[in-house]
Amino acid sequence: MKKMPLFSKSHKNPAEIVKILKDNLAILEKQDKKTDKASEEVSKSLQAMKEILCGTNEKEPPTEAVAQLAQELYSSGLLVTLIADLQLIDFEV
Repeated sequence: MKKMPLFSKSHKNPAEIVKILKDNLAILEKQDKKTDKASEEVSKSLQAMKEILCGTNEKEPPTEAVAQLAQELYSSGLLVTLIADLQLIDFEV
């Protein structure tokens, strides 16, 4: 039986992170009533991407995950969307 982490972050793969980020940016673009939740999810997704790209204090970034994230960003066209929607993202993110 696989244990689910109670207090630690759940680690998503790059494809999931890109999909979540893209979906929540679309919500922010619509200025829907769900923007607070979407903004929080965008923040979490960008933080997860940063962890993949930069690693953490304890470990180096995994080369395979960095390559997969770059490929997902490229194939989804998310990088252009991120730049276009930069004004919708909280400054601290």
